[in-house]
Amino acid sequence: AALRPDVEKSLFAAGLPLLQGYGLTEASPVVAVNPLAGRRAGTVGPALPGVEVEIENPGPDGIGEIIVRGANVMKEYYRNPEFTGQVLRRGYLYTGDLGKMDEDGYITICGRKKSVIVTAGGKNIYPDEIEGLLNRSPFILECLVLPVEDQKGNTRPGVVVVPDYDSLGQSRAPDGNLTESGIREILAAEIKRICEELPEYKHIIDFQIRDNELPKTTTQKIKRHLVKWLKE
Repeated sequence: AALRPDVEKSLFAAGLPLLQGYGLTEASPVVAVNPLAGRRAGTVGPALPGVEVEIENPGPDGIGEIIVRGANVMKEYYRNPEFTGQVLRRGYLYTGDLGKMDEDGYITICGRKKSVIVTAGGKNIYPDEIEGLLNRSPFILECLVLPVEDQKGNTRPGVVVVPDYDSLGQSRAPDGNLTESGIREILAAEIKRICEELPEYKHIIDFQIRDNELPKTTTQKIKRHLVKWLKE
C-alpha cells in the first residue's frame, strides 16, 4: 500500500529522511526505491538498476497495471502452474498493482487492480485514494471503500467506517456520551467535507458503521474480500 502523503510529510518535517520503495515477494522483493538524493514525495522512486518496469494499458490519467521484468523476478509459484501462468506473461510479472510513471521513471502507486470501482460512466475510482483522505479524520480509525448501487442501480463508492469513539466523544460531547444518530450525523458531515475536494463521481454516496476492526493479514493489509456491504 502507498504511504499516506500526510504521514510522509510529517516524518520529513520531523527531520526523518523517509524513502518510499515498492516491491513484492515475487520480485525478490524490491522493484523500486527513492534515492536519498533526488527523492520525490508521493512516489516510490524509479526502478532499481537491472529491473524493467512498464505501465500496462494506461488510461487517460496514465494509470495502468505495473508489470516488472528482470533477474529478480521469480521462476514460478511452487507446484502451481495455473497461477504462475496468470502472473508471468511475455517475460513480465503482472503485479496486479496499479500505478503511473512520470517522464523520469518515478512510479506512483494508485491501488490494486481488483479493487478499482468502475462507474456507469466508465470512470475509474481508486479506493486507496479516498481511503487515504478519510483516514486523516480524527473521527475515523480505519475505513474501506467499496462499490455500492445507488437508487438507479448505478455503481458508486460507499464506505465502511470504523469510528474512533474516543475522539467523537471528546470532541463533540463533554460527558463522552453520543447517541447512534449523533454519531452518524458527525460522520456524515465529516465524509461530505472530505469528499468536497474530489470530483463529484468520487463522492461517497453512503456509509456503514462497523464496531470491530477490519479483517487483516499478518502484515496488517486489509482483507477486502471479507468486507461486505450489508443490505438493509
